[in-house]
Amino acid sequence: MRQSQTVEPYSTLVGMPDPKPAVPKRPGPVGKYAGLAILLPISTMVGYGMGFGLDHLFHTGWIRYVFLCLGTVSGFIELIRELNKDL
Repeated sequence: MRQSQTVEPYSTLVGMPDPKPAVPKRPGPVGKYAGLAILLPISTMVGYGMGFGLDHLFHTGWIRYVFLCLGTVSGFIELIRELNKDL
């Protein structure tokens, strides 16, 4: 009977590491929570900026405060959604 021999890949014969398929890494908790930390201020500023632009477009003075509140509420909603994914 003939015993089967294992053949090593060429890369191990010349001292090179085996090529592994590139698997994208998921961001760790630090990266995820750092993104959540800037979510609320950014959404608030975007809401205020949109309201500011609409105020100048329509020559009013109150729309910016409405969009400031909308941006803050949307930031809280997205923050709660992302934190509930961890549960």
